[in-house]
Amino acid sequence: MSRSLKFEWFFPEGKDVVWECLTDSTLISQWLMANDFQPKVGHKFEFRANPQPGWSGIVYCEVLELVPEQRLSYSWKSGPIPEKIDMHTVVTWTLESKNNGTLLRMTHEGFAGVKGYLVRMMMGNGWRSHIADALRKTIEKKAIERINS
Repeated sequence: MSRSLKFEWFFPEGKDVVWECLTDSTLISQWLMANDFQPKVGHKFEFRANPQPGWSGIVYCEVLELVPEQRLSYSWKSGPIPEKIDMHTVVTWTLESKNNGTLLRMTHEGFAGVKGYLVRMMMGNGWRSHIADALRKTIEKKAIERINS
């Protein structure tokens, strides 16, 4: 059993602002997790958060695809302890100019088996609620900074 998460969000800001919030390590840490991301295909990086029961707090990633202001894809691997990675998924962001703003699509694919189904449900709630809200706030803040600079 494999299932995917798929979301779409519209932002009144341009693709350049949204792209920066998806690819700047400091901005990513404001809406997702602390990280050492670099926008380079093949770059291996980590997301880090406080450990939770059944999760080490570390997500091991690698940039798989990068088309500026269009598409970003990275692997997403995690598990209960760093030595036991049992979740191998892929996150893909796609940007499209629309109605003087940006339509952002996100897919998170590869949730397999019963554990994958449960993790997908938990992560879906996070992507849908507080992460989406934090991303929106980061994009709005960045757009205002650009206007004021």
